[in-house]
Amino acid sequence: MLQTTNRKALVAALTLAREREWQLLLLPACWSKEKTAQSSRTFRPIAILNWSEPDQRLIFAEGPGGAEDLAQPGIVLFTSGTTGTPKAVSHSWRSITACTGFVPERLRGLIWYSGYQPISFAGLQMFFSASESQGVFAVSSAGSSFQHQARHLSDARATIVSGAPTWWRMLIAAWPSGVPKPALDQATLGGEIVDQATLDLVRAQFSPGRLTHVYASSEAGTAIAVSDGLAGFPCSVLASDREVRLRLVDGELEVQSPYSMRGYLGAQGEGPLPQTQHGSWVKTGDLVELRGDRHFFTGRKDGRMNVGGLKVSPEEVEAAVLDCPDVVDCVVYGKSSPIVGTILCADVVPRRPNTFDSAAIRRHLQSCLPLHKVPRIIRAIDAVRMSAAGKKLRIELSDER
Repeated sequence: MLQTTNRKALVAALTLAREREWQLLLLPACWSKEKTAQSSRTFRPIAILNWSEPDQRLIFAEGPGGAEDLAQPGIVLFTSGTTGTPKAVSHSWRSITACTGFVPERLRGLIWYSGYQPISFAGLQMFFSASESQGVFAVSSAGSSFQHQARHLSDARATIVSGAPTWWRMLIAAWPSGVPKPALDQATLGGEIVDQATLDLVRAQFSPGRLTHVYASSEAGTAIAVSDGLAGFPCSVLASDREVRLRLVDGELEVQSPYSMRGYLGAQGEGPLPQTQHGSWVKTGDLVELRGDRHFFTGRKDGRMNVGGLKVSPEEVEAAVLDCPDVVDCVVYGKSSPIVGTILCADVVPRRPNTFDSAAIRRHLQSCLPLHKVPRIIRAIDAVRMSAAGKKLRIELSDER
C-alpha cells in the first residue's frame, strides 16, 4: 500500500511492484489519516511503503497482513467518488499497461506531460505509455498553479500533452505572457465530456500535429479514441467487430473489453477478494444520444438533477454556457430546495472579471435551452474546483458564499 505526493516514490513503487508482480494498492494522497487507517484495516496489506526523503528510497513497514495469498498481481486504484463513495478498482498489469501497445512509432522517445494526477487511471496510462516508448514522463508537483504548470510544460519542451477539458481551458486562460507554447505532436483530452469549443481552443492555441479525445474509465479502460477534430464519435465506433465492443442500453454506454478491470476489490469495497467482471459488459453510467450521424455524451446517469420534476444533466447546461465568448469555464450544480427539489446554479470563470454580465449569459441560455435548464443563480468565480482526478467538483454553495 502506497500513499504519497512524491512523484519519485510513485515511480519507484510502480517499477518495483511490476518487476516483482505484486499487487500495489494506490491510496489518494488527499485522504485523511482516519480514512487511510480504515483502508489498511479493510484491505490488510502485507507492507506499507513509505518514502525516505534523505535517502531517496522506499522504506518497507510491516502491514496488518493476511491477504498475501489472496492478492492478484496488478494495481488497485480508487475512483474519484464525485457521485458517491470511491470504489477500489482492481486491474491486472496487462490491462493497466495495455495502452503501451497503441503508441505509434512517431511518438516514441518524446516528452510526455500529464495534466492528470499520476495515481488516476489516465495518469497511469500516461506514465506507462511514456516509459514503455522510451520517452520522458513529466508532471508538475501536487497543488501547482496553472501558471506554474504552463512554465513547467514549456521548460520541459513537452511534445505530448494530455489532460481533462477543464484542465486545458484553465491552463490556456492562465498561460503567462512571454512563456512560449511548445510545438505539440499530440494533444489529448479525456476524463470529461469533450465539447467542440474546447477542441477548437486547444487546436488554435497549440496547433498539435494530432488532436485526440478519448473515452476511458477506471472500470472499463480505454474504449474510444477519436482524432477527426470533432466532438462526439461516429456511429462506426459501435461496430461489433472491434476488439473493444460497445453497446447502448436505454441510452447508457456499456463496454466489453479485454482490458477492463478484474472487478471491485471486495464486496462493496470490503475485503481482499476482487469480484471478477473481466470479459463481461461493464455499465459505464454515461448517457449517449444520437445527433445526425454522430453520438454525443450527455452526462452521467447518476448525475442528473430533478428541477421542478424534470431531469437536467449539468454537462448539457455547461456546454451551453461555454458557448458564450466571455466564458473561460464553468460548473453547473444543484442547490437543494424544499419546493422545486433543486435550484440550478452556475459558477462561471469569466474571461474579463471586471465586465462579467450574468444577465447576458442568462439571455444566451434562454435562447438555446428550455426554461427549466437555465440556472437561476449565475455568479463569477476565480477557478473551477477540481478533484484529484482532474474532474469538476459539483458541490452545493455554502451560505457563506
